[in-house]
Amino acid sequence: MIFKHYRFETIRNKADQFRAEFWGDEIPVDIDAIIEFRLGLEIRPVKSLKSVYDIDGMLSRDLSIIFVDNDMYSDIRYESRLRFTLAHEIGHLVLHRNFYLDQNFENAGDWLDIIQSLDPNDLDWYERHANEFAGRLLVPGDQLTKEISAINDEIEKLKEKAVELDLGDEMERWVISAVARKVCQKFQVSSQTIEIRMIERVLILNLNKSLIGWMKNRMFEIFLISRLSASLPGAIASVLKLTISAIYSGNKQRIQAQASALLLFKSFY
Repeated sequence: MIFKHYRFETIRNKADQFRAEFWGDEIPVDIDAIIEFRLGLEIRPVKSLKSVYDIDGMLSRDLSIIFVDNDMYSDIRYESRLRFTLAHEIGHLVLHRNFYLDQNFENAGDWLDIIQSLDPNDLDWYERHANEFAGRLLVPGDQLTKEISAINDEIEKLKEKAVELDLGDEMERWVISAVARKVCQKFQVSSQTIEIRMIERVLILNLNKSLIGWMKNRMFEIFLISRLSASLPGAIASVLKLTISAIYSGNKQRIQAQASALLLFKSFY
């Protein structure tokens, strides 16, 4: 593997430390101000970066410039996507600095050749690292819990509405998505980013009591597993899925067996 393989816990800690040093606790995190005024980097729009090279953003070889697609940069509709892209590139800067310094590239075409030459598994981890850093940087866990708690009454109304609409198997997912859409505005990120952070927050800390009742059922188990499948490598996702199923089943022997299996993957996560 050509990149240092960080545990996700380590990445979260690095993102928290970075935010504390360069920004603080206020939300939304002003990622542009951090990049330009705290780090002294340039944000430079590039025409057709996405349409020609399928690249939203990239760092320069000397780590002094973040190139972003001009269409995304110029269109207010893509503000959340732009913010996440910038945070993602800062993730690469913090986590993969040595890799960039070891490469020789002058433009987006050169960089694309380098990326396409990587082993797919290495590339997958490389991008997951930066995504995890970006999500944690823009959506601090404690602030997320605070914002969700602040709309507890609205959450109760959403649950009542979901029942009235008779959404069946989709009720829990509808409520989670609705909460994410409300909260995402506070952080100026996409609702999908908030959904992922909500799930991660529940798995790690088991907080947000206003949603716990909805999470302890078979349909949220399925929803949670579907999200994990999309965001984690196959082997780790498989063990986590079985562990979650065991927890929801209430079978102590299954829980113990799967917890033991999960420990085997601790060094990866």
